[in-house]
Amino acid sequence: MQNAHPISGIILAGGTNSRVNGFNKALFKVGSQTIFERIYSVMNEIFDDLIVVTRGPEDFLDFDIMIVPDVYPAHCSLNGIYSGLRYASNPQAFVVACDTPFISKDLILYMCDTYKDSCDAYYPQTDKGNEPLFAIYSKRCLNCFKNHLQLGKYKIIRGLKGLKIKTIHESTLCKKDPDLLSFYNVNTEGELACANRKFEEMINDT
Repeated sequence: MQNAHPISGIILAGGTNSRVNGFNKALFKVGSQTIFERIYSVMNEIFDDLIVVTRGPEDFLDFDIMIVPDVYPAHCSLNGIYSGLRYASNPQAFVVACDTPFISKDLILYMCDTYKDSCDAYYPQTDKGNEPLFAIYSKRCLNCFKNHLQLGKYKIIRGLKGLKIKTIHESTLCKKDPDLLSFYNVNTEGELACANRKFEEMINDT
């Protein structure tokens, strides 16, 4: 699918998964599909250039997706974003984490359609805070991200200091994703069980 802007898609799947005994969260099942399969099915409809950043490439060989490693050894999301951006064929990329089973296609399309080329980072801001792992980043971020990674500074928002940032208010987000489920992430077995309950509720409501 062609976007209003040339945007790549990046799925971050390179975390340590320390809260689930090292098991790859992307492979947890919600309903009959893994979380990664759910994310991939949405992202693949939107982005022609699709990348997964991972330390376990063997998990994603069956997908039509570019598999790339983290550039730096640090286990952090900033490293994943930086690595994906380096390999992206477009000037900017939409980034999502691999543990979010309910990402909204409508919300992603809205963000792609309303992204401004002059913007370096574009991400949602809810009452709970910023969502930098559901965001569009320009390759203009690369130098700042690289400097922070080399200094051992791994906070994404701090890595954007001095760059042009635009956020999306919760009231706008809710028009595309009423329950803000795009930002529901699975870090523990308890959260996985909750995700499956949410999925069953969604099925029963349709």
